[in-house]
Amino acid sequence: MDYIQIKPHHGINHVYCPGSTLTIDGKSLPCPDDVFMLPIATSFRINDFQYVGSEVHLNHQEVLDPLFTIQANWHLQPTLNLSDLLEDPILTTTKETEKEKVENPPPILEHPMTWTTLTLTVMTLVVIAA
Repeated sequence: MDYIQIKPHHGINHVYCPGSTLTIDGKSLPCPDDVFMLPIATSFRINDFQYVGSEVHLNHQEVLDPLFTIQANWHLQPTLNLSDLLEDPILTTTKETEKEKVENPPPILEHPMTWTTLTLTVMTLVVIAA
């Protein structure tokens, strides 16, 4: 099979070349059956196809049409799966867990902020009284 795809995206080449031979720096290996990534600056050869790597820097970026941006954002907008959210253990509380919280309250005096707040309150009262 001699099917090759190379797609640059954010400084990385995504390469697909099943059944071909990949050569990088003189070392030849068979291409994997899946897509793999190479840095965009890497030069390589797939069969008889030579790819010379380089980096591209943009000096100018075109101002985007707001209508295009709205359409693209709408298209890329993720959907929220509420059924997964409702099964989250943090959000799902039962009567048993609420009963445990009432019967076994957390030890408030062991929390460091309790002592910090108490110390600051005493110090403030001492300063005011003096």
